[in-house]
Amino acid sequence: MELNNLSIIYICLFSICIVVISFYLYNKLDIKKTKIIYKLDIERIKHFEKYETLFSLYLDKAYKTIYKDHILVYAVDAVSPNEEDISEIQKLYLKLLLELMGENLISEFIGYYGDIETLFKNAIIYFDGEYEDDAIKQSAIQKQMDNI
Repeated sequence: MELNNLSIIYICLFSICIVVISFYLYNKLDIKKTKIIYKLDIERIKHFEKYETLFSLYLDKAYKTIYKDHILVYAVDAVSPNEEDISEIQKLYLKLLLELMGENLISEFIGYYGDIETLFKNAIIYFDGEYEDDAIKQSAIQKQMDNI
């Protein structure tokens, strides 16, 4: 009978040891995971200019394509697209941007910007700035043509 109680005590101690070791290993692995994520974030910060340059290249490439295919039509007809048309063109722009970048690069930039919505907001800010610059240029050209 005593041997049986002693066996139960050993089993309980062994179980407690297993739980303690598992908890320790889990926390140690979690710390390593945090260190890896921290290193990735530091690498992104170190290479900030390279990320921005690469992102700008894709933004510009997508804008030029969308401009030629969808915005230039309005410029030739000397009319401005309405808000609905601009919204549709922006969606086409974002779709083309994602196609040009590919899944791996999209994942990198989502990690860099935090989420897809922030990535899209930055892309739309770029699009709007380029569109406004082009509208100003078109307006200046139109004024010069009217003066001639």
